[in-house]
Amino acid sequence: PPLDASPGRTMSDPSSASNCDRVRLEHLDLDVRVDFAAKSLAMTARWRAVVAAGPVASIVLDAKRLRIGAARVAGEAVEPVVGEEHEVFGARVEIPLPQALQVTGAAFDLEVESVAGPDSTAVQWLAPEQTAGKERPYLFTQCQAIHARALLPCMDSPGAKFTYTAKVTVPAWATALMSAVRQGEPAAAGEGLRTFAFAQKMPISSYLLAMAVGHLEGRPIGPRSTVWSEPAMVAAAQAEFGADTEPFLRAAEDITGEPYAWGVYDLLCLPPSFPYGGMENPCLTFCTPTLLAGDCSLVGVVAHEIAHSWTGNLVTNATWEHFWLNEGWTVWLERQILARHGKEPRLVDLHAIGGLKALRDDVEGTLGASNPLTRLVPDLSGGVDPDDAFSRVPYEKGFHLLLALADAAGGDHVFASFARSYVAEFKGKTVTSEAFRAFACAWAAARGQSFDSVDWDAWFYKPGMPPTVRAFDTSLSDACRGLAARWGRGMAYDAAPEDVAGWTSLQRQLFLDELISAATGDGQRNAAVRAILDEQCLAKMASLYNMGPPPPPPPGERPAPANAEELFRFLSLCTACGAQSFLPHTLRFLKSNGRMKYVRPLYRALYARPESRDAALETFAASREQYHPIAQHQLARDLKL
Repeated sequence: PPLDASPGRTMSDPSSASNCDRVRLEHLDLDVRVDFAAKSLAMTARWRAVVAAGPVASIVLDAKRLRIGAARVAGEAVEPVVGEEHEVFGARVEIPLPQALQVTGAAFDLEVESVAGPDSTAVQWLAPEQTAGKERPYLFTQCQAIHARALLPCMDSPGAKFTYTAKVTVPAWATALMSAVRQGEPAAAGEGLRTFAFAQKMPISSYLLAMAVGHLEGRPIGPRSTVWSEPAMVAAAQAEFGADTEPFLRAAEDITGEPYAWGVYDLLCLPPSFPYGGMENPCLTFCTPTLLAGDCSLVGVVAHEIAHSWTGNLVTNATWEHFWLNEGWTVWLERQILARHGKEPRLVDLHAIGGLKALRDDVEGTLGASNPLTRLVPDLSGGVDPDDAFSRVPYEKGFHLLLALADAAGGDHVFASFARSYVAEFKGKTVTSEAFRAFACAWAAARGQSFDSVDWDAWFYKPGMPPTVRAFDTSLSDACRGLAARWGRGMAYDAAPEDVAGWTSLQRQLFLDELISAATGDGQRNAAVRAILDEQCLAKMASLYNMGPPPPPPPGERPAPANAEELFRFLSLCTACGAQSFLPHTLRFLKSNGRMKYVRPLYRALYARPESRDAALETFAASREQYHPIAQHQLARDLKL
C-alpha cells in the first residue's frame, strides 16, 4: 500500500515485527540507570500511545537480547508475551490491550521495564584501557539500522517517529550525552551518582536514539555548537571542527530554505572503535577520531552529518528499503555545502568523481553487478539484515538519480528549487521511493515540465551501476590521473614533492585510488603495475609525498595527527602490490581503528592473499573485542568465520 506520509506512520516494514501501522507511540519518557560493573542499562520506558487503526488487540514491539520486566497499560499490570529470539531481528513482544483501548483513537500510557546487558548489539562498553584517558570506562550506543530494539523494546522502524524526554543516572565522575537538548545541570542522585536530563521536542525515528557516557569534556565551537570528547582529545577536536561547523550549518539553511530545527548542533568525538565516520544523531553527531587529521582536511564528514539534519532526520526514509532517500539526498546536500563553503563549484564534481569510483568498487567488485543489493530500492524481505545491505549504492547511486533529475529539470539551478520544495513538503514526515516519484512528477507538471525522460523503474529496481552518469568537470582530477599514470608506467623517476604541491586531500586520495585500481585485477596490465610498484618504489612515494605510515608513538603517548583517508589508501595500495614490508604497518592500523570503511576492505584484501591470510585472521582474533559489535559481525563474515 502507498505510504501515508505523516508523523508516526509507516507502511509495512520487513525489518520490524511491530504494528506501528496500527498503533502510534508518540512520546517516550525514559529513565536509564547505567551500571558499568555489570555492563547493563536498566530502563523504564513510558510511552504515550494512540490506536491509529483499530480494532487492535495488542501493541507489538521489537526487542533483541533484552530482559523484559514489568509492563503496565494505563497503569494496570499486564503480562508481555515474548516470542522466539531471531539472531538478527530479535523477538516480537506482544502487550495485550484491554478491550476498551482497542478502538481507533484510544489514547493511553504504556510502561515497559527492561535491561540491556553486555551482549546488546546497540551498546559498546569500553574498558579504561580502550579509552584515551586510560582511567575510566566508557559506553556509547549505535542504533542504526535496527539496533534500537537491543537498547529497549520499541517500534524499531524508521517510519515510526516520536518525541522523547530522558533522565540518565551515571557515576558522579561521568558525563551523559544524548541525541537531545540537555536540560539544566546534572542533579545529585545518591551516593556517588548524578542524573542528567534531556528533551527532544522534534519527532525522531528509533535509530536516532543515542547515548554516550564517559569522562567527557565540552568546548564551544560555535553559537549553537559544543564539541565533546575525552579531555585528552577535546582540544584537538575543537581545533579540527571549530572553524567549519557553523558555516556548514548556515550554508545548509540557505540551500534548503529551512532553518535548523534541532536547537543545538553538538559533536561527540568518540574512541577509535566507533564503526562509522559519523552518525547523525539529532543534536549530537557522533564522529570518529580518524577525522582528526590536524589540518581540517577531513571535515567533509561533518558537512555530511549536518546535511542529515534536513535529509534523514527531518525527512526520513519510511523503511530501510528506501535508505537512498536519506543518503543520496544527503550526499547531494553535503556536496553543495562543501562547494559553497569552499567557494569552488568544481568541488561538487571532484567529490562526485571519487564517489563514482567508490560506487564502482562496491557494485562491480565487492557485491557484483547482478547482486540485488545493488538496486537503489532493494527487497529486504525474507530475513535480509539491513546492515548486510550497507554499501555505497544508496549514497552514490541515489546521488546520481538526483543529478539525472536535475538534468531533466533544466539544470542544477532549477533542481535547487525542487530540493527546497521537497524538504518543505516532507519535513517531519517519512517517505518512500514511490511517494518521492509522485511528488517529483507533480512538481514538474505544475511547472509545465516533465520527468518522462527518467526511467524510474530502471533507477529504482535494476541492479548494477546507474542507468546514466553525468559527465563531470575533470579539471581538478586530471592531474591526479596523470601523476598516477606516470607511477603506474614506471616513469616517475623524476618525481618530487612539487608534484602534489597545492593539492587538496581529496586530490591525493584520487591519485591513490587510481593506482589501487590499476594494481587490482588479474590482467597483464594489473600485474605489470604491481611489478613496477615494488617495495622500493612505494617507499619512495611515501617519502616524497608524505603519504606513508607515521612512526608508532612512544609508550603512553597519543599518535601524531595523520590523514586516515590517505593512509588507508596507501596501505591498500601496498597490500594490492604485495609489499610485505608494509604489512606490520597495516596490521597496526587495523589494531588501532574500528571504522568499517577502513578495516573491512583491508581485512578482505589481506585475506585474499595467501601470504597475508594468517596475519589477517590472527589480528582479528586478537583485536576482535575492541571492535564494535556491528563491526565484529561484518568482519567475521568478510573473513569467512
